[in-house]
Parts: sequence; structure tokens; C-alpha cells
Amino acid sequence: ASRAAIVVVARILFLRESTVMSFAALYGLLLRPEFLLAMFAACFSPARMALLPDLVHPGQLPRANSMTNAAGTIASLIGFVIGGALVAISLQFALFADAAAFLASAAFLLFMRLPRDEQKPALATLVGESAKTGLAGVLRDLRAGLAYIWSHRRIMQVILLMLLFWCCGTIILNGLTGIVTAHFGLSIDSYAYFMGVVGVGMIFGAASVSLARRGVPKEVGIAWPLVGVGVCLFLFSLANSWQVGLAPLVLAAFFGA
Repeated sequence: ASRAAIVVVARILFLRESTVMSFAALYGLLLRPEFLLAMFAACFSPARMALLPDLVHPGQLPRANSMTNAAGTIASLIGFVIGGALVAISLQFALFADAAAFLASAAFLLFMRLPRDEQKPALATLVGESAKTGLAGVLRDLRAGLAYIWSHRRIMQVILLMLLFWCCGTIILNGLTGIVTAHFGLSIDSYAYFMGVVGVGMIFGAASVSLARRGVPKEVGIAWPLVGVGVCLFLFSLANSWQVGLAPLVLAAFFGA
């Protein structure tokens, strides 16, 4: 709900201010809401992932994680295609649709009913205890979490690996807009369809993980896919047309998923 409000208010202000504000002010008006959106996303994603152990049997958790990632990938693919069509029609209409998607996801979570577990305290009890402890309790839990991560080397390695992966992914995604529009000469709505085709590689990659059983070696699941991403992105950087660059980018999306 917070992200929906940010999208509606900030984007409308940004689109209407074309001549009154300076470029620096417009950039700040765009950057600050993006920071808030990222902050709320950072709070939302771990909480959503933490729901899975309460919804599925422990033996089904690896497959549930894979299927969740696959569903997110498919939704991203559909979102790229629909988003491109909405942007071509009206940018403001696309922003309202974006906000509505955030509200819909909030509604689904609010009406979700978790299975009861007598060994776990009720949500109201947890909220009451959190309210009593306040900031001191939050800081205590944060210190405990950091201490746990620091004392478990493998967890620290995975976190650092994911940090590196997503930092590189952000750079690549931000650069893709300029490459596809300026270098390949496609329009901004065509860029959305371009990314929709790339999403097919993500779907096949996520599907291959969801079909895999437990016990996949880390070399197969992490190391070699990262090598594949690097090789495919290098081949993509050599392409002079979108037709040639599309194939290695789809393969990079496959390995990334």
C-alpha cells in the first residue's frame, strides 16, 4: 500500500513538472521515491519469503521456493509485455496500473489465512510483544541476526554472492534501456517487448530449477550458471543488431534464473 501511494503521488508530480523545476530538482523528485520504493521492497521481500515455511510441508520447501521464483519470473515476463503496451497508450495510465498492482498484492496478503500451529504464538501476541519492546527489541533482534550471520561462514558467503549478483544485475538492467533504444534503435515500448522475449529464458531457467530434485551440486546450481551469464553477456556486448543480441541475452537470462 505504501509503494502504491508513492508511485501515484511521486510519478504524477514528476510528469506534470516539465518546465517549472530545474533538471536537478526533477532528478531529485525521481530519485527519492525510487529510494523509498527500494526500501519498502527490501522489507517486503524477506517477509514474503518467510511465509513459505508456514504454508508448505518442510519436505516440499525446496520445490515451493523454486515454484515461487518461477511464478515471479512469469509475472515479470507478462508485466514487461503489458507494461510496454500501457506505456504506448498512456504513461500516466501505466503508472496507475502499477499502483493498482501493488494494492492487489497487499489485498491478497491481508486476506491470506495461515494454518494454525499450536506451538507458535499468535500474530497478535507477537505484535503486542514487539510494541512493548519497541526500538530496543528491534535492535536486539538485529544484533542477534548479524551475530548469527557472522558466525556461519557459508551464510555470509551466500549473502555476499547474492549482493554481488544483484549489484551487477542492476547495472546491466539500467544499461539495457540505453543499449536497446539508442544502440539498437528500438522505441521504448518495443524495449518492453524485447525484455518480454528475454523473460522466456528466465522462465525456462526457473522451470529447470523447479524440476530439479534436492541435492543439486553447488557447481551446477551456482558456479557454472554464473560463468554462463558472463559469457552470454560478453557475446551480447559484441552484437550490432537486436536480432543478433537477443539470443545471448535470452541465454544469459536462462543462466541467471
